Amino acid sequence: MNSEQTGFDDKLTNNGFSSLTETEFIETLKTRKKKEITECFKELEKKGKSDEDFFHKLNRKVEKEFKGETLLHIALMYEKTAELCKTIIRLMPDVLVKDRKNYPDFKGQTPLHFAIVKGNLENVENILLAAKENKTIETLLGKSATGKKFRKTFLMGQLPLSVAAPACEDEDFDILKKLIDYGAVIEKKNDSEDSVFHSLIKYAKISPDKVLNIVATFDFLWKKYSKLEKAKSREICFWENKSGLTPLHLSVKLGVSQLFDYIVNIQDAYCFKNLQEGILDVREYDVTEFDRLIPYLESSEIEEKSSAKNNLTILESLLESKCTKQEAFAILSQEVVTYILKKKWLAYKNTLKFWGLIHLFFLVQFTASTIYKAEVLFCPQNACNQTMNDLNDIYYAIIFINMLFGIIYLIFFGLCITKLVERRRYRSGSYNHNLSYILSLLVISVGAMVESFLILLQMHLDYHLFFALSCGWYFMFYFFPFSKPLVSFTSMVKTGLMEDFYPFCVVFICLLGLFTGVMHMLFLGTEKVDGFDSFQNSFLTMFNLGVGMGNVEVLNKARIPWVAYIIFVLFVVVAYIHLFTALIAVMSHTFAGVNNSKDFYQKYNKLRMIELFEDIVLVRGVANYLPCVKKAKHWRRSEDYNCNDGEYEKRRFYSVVQYDDQNDNLNEEEE
Repeated sequence: MNSEQTGFDDKLTNNGFSSLTETEFIETLKTRKKKEITECFKELEKKGKSDEDFFHKLNRKVEKEFKGETLLHIALMYEKTAELCKTIIRLMPDVLVKDRKNYPDFKGQTPLHFAIVKGNLENVENILLAAKENKTIETLLGKSATGKKFRKTFLMGQLPLSVAAPACEDEDFDILKKLIDYGAVIEKKNDSEDSVFHSLIKYAKISPDKVLNIVATFDFLWKKYSKLEKAKSREICFWENKSGLTPLHLSVKLGVSQLFDYIVNIQDAYCFKNLQEGILDVREYDVTEFDRLIPYLESSEIEEKSSAKNNLTILESLLESKCTKQEAFAILSQEVVTYILKKKWLAYKNTLKFWGLIHLFFLVQFTASTIYKAEVLFCPQNACNQTMNDLNDIYYAIIFINMLFGIIYLIFFGLCITKLVERRRYRSGSYNHNLSYILSLLVISVGAMVESFLILLQMHLDYHLFFALSCGWYFMFYFFPFSKPLVSFTSMVKTGLMEDFYPFCVVFICLLGLFTGVMHMLFLGTEKVDGFDSFQNSFLTMFNLGVGMGNVEVLNKARIPWVAYIIFVLFVVVAYIHLFTALIAVMSHTFAGVNNSKDFYQKYNKLRMIELFEDIVLVRGVANYLPCVKKAKHWRRSEDYNCNDGEYEKRRFYSVVQYDDQNDNLNEEEE
């Protein structure tokens, strides 16, 4: 394990020791000679039998020199020091709870944390036994390592048990068992209110290569707690950290699909009644935290009270998460998520198709009417015989349609932005996945209403039309998830622009600026040359020459023409041939990745489409009367109430998922 995993100060590793005087001992520790330190520890162990004062004085100097580390901290860093550690503990039992509290980078780190991260079971047991005998075991097990250096290390869990869990590589979980035997409480939370399960999920995010070990540890601790607290085993599902995230929500937000799948399928937690009906596998899932429809369709005092915490659902959290696209795809592949998403899609698709068609009709009408209006207003009188007053019924129909869509889309924008603000208030994170569509609704609305007033005034302006028409046609992308080829292609374009073309542009502009500066200097001191008379013109000329839109013979007018030609050739080779070849290669790889995952991209974009639609239609007092929303119901109401940490009672809701075809997806023809 390296220092990034352990949070240890590496400068103390591999030190040396040559004498038993306090000063020389300190100096030798700084030399990093492991062999001498090992020999020294043996002598120090012997000295402990006769000179107790020496240990106390030496420990004070060590603490001062090594940022609060005690002699026990240092001894624990080396192998075969169990006897020395016993001697130190016997002579100075107070070092057991020394936590480097005066050093912010290492605050809270006790010798027990050291021993746990090093994976030394013997030293861990010796420390726990001594702490129990000295009646400091409860204090020791409650110490939180909160130092700044411990972020993204095993010590990020802070509490000894939460540190031991991600650090555990032992299939027998001996250190975890020992900590629990000595009184470590699984449900205890650290300063961030993270339980050991939250800590495991967070560490799995930063160390995905260790996820298999973490899942095994997660399983061990879950079963251990369930065995110790049979009546409360399901409470683990509802433990929240300071951010209000349960382990399930956190696994979604961080994109740890393996732990998400494990938690969802824990028997009698979220998954129930594994029934066999012939060849069919039928399971019942607790979907209370999955679907935002439940509070709207199951209104009661209980739901109103429980929704006071305003937690985001699992599907909402997936869109707001910090996980990558691939991690999100893995979670979307989980059976219960796929089932809920499919039920919603089947319920909403006809309504969404109708919206898409009338939006297309509006765009065609809006585009055609603005073009026709411009022709009438700007056509010379001797060439046109029509005026705005000659439009009659069409004149008023255009105003009515534009105003109608403008008002409707303004209402849609208001509903969407309200939901967006609510989500930002309840959770921190990124919420811009549908922001472009929401802003498009506003621009379309304002543009359509402004155009209606301009028609009445028989005036024409171009500025608002450019934005309104651009956003209107861009909003057609919202309906592309109906077609796999369309959503796949647009995902390729967006991914290519953001991940590949943007960095290419930055590098290209830098190269263009570099070669333009050199070329511009070669034209200074000559007669004024068109295209190179200023740096701005030189910049544009170099670009035009590179793409073949200029006359390269202009380089003959440089002070040193042959140098100008060499610079130009280098510019073309580096900035156009080499850089564009690299761009094509990178974008080909990106496009291939998107194409291979087009089913997942379609499913992900359907989820985005559904969320925006639900932002609009989920209004209390209205949602209950919408057929498409009622059709999306997939759960049954439970008969019992469950209490979450005594804070509130909450009725649970369950969906029955039938696994008759594991390859079932949202892209089947019968949908």
